[in-house]
Amino acid sequence: YICYIIFKYSFLYHRIQAFWRGHIVRKWYKNLRKTVPPKDVRLRKKFFEEKLTEICQRLLKSYDTCIDEFFCEIDSTVAASHEVFQQLEEKLGPEINEVEWEKIQIQAFRQDIADCPICIMPLLQPAQLQDGLSLDGYQSRPRQTALLSCSHMFHSTCLQAFEEFSLRERPICPLCRSCYQKKIIS
Repeated sequence: YICYIIFKYSFLYHRIQAFWRGHIVRKWYKNLRKTVPPKDVRLRKKFFEEKLTEICQRLLKSYDTCIDEFFCEIDSTVAASHEVFQQLEEKLGPEINEVEWEKIQIQAFRQDIADCPICIMPLLQPAQLQDGLSLDGYQSRPRQTALLSCSHMFHSTCLQAFEEFSLRERPICPLCRSCYQKKIIS
């Protein structure tokens, strides 16, 4: 009776072994397909495209990109620098005296600024005006020039228009972006 039972179910052993051998061969064949390129040109091209894609994906996954942390760090650094500049501006807030304005004006004239950076028209300085005629001989009415504490010069109307469009409570220089005080020099 025992021999009969063993003989009766022996085909199950063979079936299990066949499934196992099939599994091993399929696994081996998949590995072979992943490592050995095919002979056909189109399949070979597809094989190498897949390999390149796989390598690129692994490379991208290996990088640790902390972009959000980087941007947060930049934002906090910018905020800290704004606080430092605001404290400095509060300390330097009092009006500039005439001696300092003369130094600023000398520095501005040394820069030899001939045109208003906003409208790109000539800045007519008092020494250049002769009976309402400009240097090139055309009739022009003199425009007032504003000198900023950062030693930049603009037409006062151009600067006023720029200030009207500015959203800050304290005006900033259009060139160097620093807070300023202004003086009309002509």
